[in-house]
Amino acid sequence: MHNNPLELSVDEKPLDRNLCQRLHYEALVRARQGRCPQEVPSTVDLPRLRVLGQLLGSEVYLSHPEVVEDVFAEVSVGVYRLITELYCSRLERSIGMVWKITQALARAAGKADITYEAVWALCLHLEERRRRETEVTLERDAATWWLVSFPCVATDGYERGGSEQQLIVCLFDVTRQAVLAFRIAPPQQLSDAYGLALYDALVGTRRPGRTAVSGLSWLAPERLVIEQEAPQDYREGCARLGIALETGREAPPFFHALQVGFRKEVSSRRLGVDRWAEAFDSYLHKAYNYSPLRVREDRDHDYSDLVGYNRDPAWQCPALRSFLPWHTGVITQDGEIYYDGLHYADDLLVHWAQAPVTFRRSEQMEALIWVYLEGNLLCRAMARELRRRDGSYRPFRLGR
Repeated sequence: MHNNPLELSVDEKPLDRNLCQRLHYEALVRARQGRCPQEVPSTVDLPRLRVLGQLLGSEVYLSHPEVVEDVFAEVSVGVYRLITELYCSRLERSIGMVWKITQALARAAGKADITYEAVWALCLHLEERRRRETEVTLERDAATWWLVSFPCVATDGYERGGSEQQLIVCLFDVTRQAVLAFRIAPPQQLSDAYGLALYDALVGTRRPGRTAVSGLSWLAPERLVIEQEAPQDYREGCARLGIALETGREAPPFFHALQVGFRKEVSSRRLGVDRWAEAFDSYLHKAYNYSPLRVREDRDHDYSDLVGYNRDPAWQCPALRSFLPWHTGVITQDGEIYYDGLHYADDLLVHWAQAPVTFRRSEQMEALIWVYLEGNLLCRAMARELRRRDGSYRPFRLGR
């Protein structure tokens, strides 16, 4: 997105009128079939068209040429290419966000506004291409995963006369009786820890495959049980991955033994919180002959030379973004978002200077965040402090 197609005079040729007529007709027919119901323009009276369609046939979805011409008045070949770039991407922008971006770029280029109805029609036309661009090879595992947590008290505060309670969130594969992932967090961050443990477990299922989309296949369980009501984001992510989500209060039987065993480990060794992750992973290896951190390290080493495997999993499998924690910020006048000592930038941000945003930071590299405007994905932004001279980015700051 470093070049604005609206500024390229070679692309100012308008779309063919007959093509616009066909695109508009196809969009109305697809809307009648229930495609993208939340994105239908207010200028389209779909209920009325459905009634007329039942009485008079599908020709009622064919609008008058002058109406179509008005709808597509500012749509050039360049605009079409821009919409294709914005919509057919693993960013999975909504149609509404694609329209907002085209509006912002058109105004910046001194062009007239583009109608939402035109952008909507073009996006529906591009549905199949978007599906191909965002496709993920997903395999089903006949397993049940279980998300549970237990409290444990840190002992590094004993000399100060205090203690600190933390929660250990575990994701079990009940079928194999193994902990696939875990996170350690204070009680107030329990919900985020649930999402991150699930994210870690799903990322751990990806494997290289010659016939898989983008060279990766993902393994998802049939069923996930969580000990408390899951947030809407997690529900949506599980639905996209075909995982049946349930709430269950009864933890797997072997979970009690794991709690007791690790609490003894922490108490006997007087471990501080900063050493819990390593200690818990070692305990799992000793007690169950399976430890998530060691397995991940071995897997990453085995596949270190594969480009697709080393790309951000939340880019390769967009549904994973549903499990990353939310953060809040404001776009500066210079088009940046400041967070955790870093300035995140993207060409699009300057068009919404001073606007409040939410964002999710990548788990694979702190250099990347996914930026949302009014709840809809706008772009991904990169930390300029981590940019190398060749234009690439260091994943993390030194020492992290």
